[in-house]
Amino acid sequence: RLGGPGDSPAPSPPRPGGGVLQVRILAAHSLVNKDTGLFGDVSDPYVAATLGGRTFKTASIQNSLNPVWTSGNEFTFPLTDDAGTLRLEVMNSNMFRDDTLGHTSVGLCHLAPGCWHKRRDKLEGV
Repeated sequence: RLGGPGDSPAPSPPRPGGGVLQVRILAAHSLVNKDTGLFGDVSDPYVAATLGGRTFKTASIQNSLNPVWTSGNEFTFPLTDDAGTLRLEVMNSNMFRDDTLGHTSVGLCHLAPGCWHKRRDKLEGV
């Protein structure tokens, strides 16, 4: 699980061959601007969270290089024996084609089951 202190969801069951991973996207900081920058126009970020071929997306936050998500930011992934890495990609929402603002990955083997883990990782591919 990813999240923060004081979070209320009940612990998930341990994983061998089952269980779930609950992910809560909180914020991004100091993102690169991929928009024109004219008249204050900056990136419109959202996060795509992918695990085991399943992807969930947050809503786009308009014109922000330091977005904070307060709703539509919690996702539950079913775990299988082959689910090994959670990929989080921050994207810039555009009219025709979205572009990446960076990504990070979290190996599930590094997460203790049944508790929340708060992480702040530097994005790669920026």
